[in-house]
Amino acid sequence: MTNPLIASLTRAVEAAPDDVALRLHLAELLLAEGDVDAAVGHCASALQRDPANAQARVIMGRALGGIPTPAAPTAPTDPTPPTTDSASAPAPSVPTSTSVAQSGEHHTFDWAAAESEVKDRLLPSRCSSASGAPEPVIDAWDAETLD
Repeated sequence: MTNPLIASLTRAVEAAPDDVALRLHLAELLLAEGDVDAAVGHCASALQRDPANAQARVIMGRALGGIPTPAAPTAPTDPTPPTTDSASAPAPSVPTSTSVAQSGEHHTFDWAAAESEVKDRLLPSRCSSASGAPEPVIDAWDAETLD
């Protein structure tokens, strides 16, 4: 290890392996240095000691590539929005809960219509055979005696 802080924290974690906060600090530093395997190992150890630790989960997610490293927000250099052809087109009308409540409209989902749209694409139920007759119920103990 070339980073003296990481070497020092590694010794501290070895001396106090149940110190989750110290272990997670080391994991973050290891991840920043590019030592993903060691960071994942320390996160796993922290999660063994405290399975609900949100910080350990976030660091583990970043180490495994699921959560990007948080970046500092940047201020826009040009306060005027870009003008494109789509900016001149009207935005689609999406009813909000307020507009629906004010207009008095109440929409319900039509389950029968939805079923008729997809009934040809659905697979047969597991509870019936190809002929439509229900399949016999077989007890797990009977499975050994079937031919």
